[in-house]
Amino acid sequence: MIFLSRCGEIGADFGGVGVMKLWMRERDQLIEQTKAFVEAVAATGPISVAAAAPARAEPVKAAEPAKQIEFRSIAAPFLVASERAEIERRVAKFKAQQQKFQRAREASYHEIFSKTRGTDGNAARA
Repeated sequence: MIFLSRCGEIGADFGGVGVMKLWMRERDQLIEQTKAFVEAVAATGPISVAAAAPARAEPVKAAEPAKQIEFRSIAAPFLVASERAEIERRVAKFKAQQQKFQRAREASYHEIFSKTRGTDGNAARA
């Protein structure tokens, strides 16, 4: 059953408690938990930035560009060759499949037209 509360909220009646009332109760509980968490964090006190970062005796130097490291792998040419072989194998398989379909279409074509050409009704047209 749907009802309209005094506040103008629409909700369903589930055992006498409206859906909006349940939602509002859950919202209020979440707000209470969040406030308790914030108060617990605030009670520990702020951490100063000076205590967190060590003091530097030297002035800050300009950042040097990072050196590029070349990784040479023995497996890299093998991987490229195996990928190439895999691609070639798949292309060959695809071509064979297409040729098989083409042969099946041609066989069907010849079968149908050999039947139609062999009938008496088509003899006059030939």
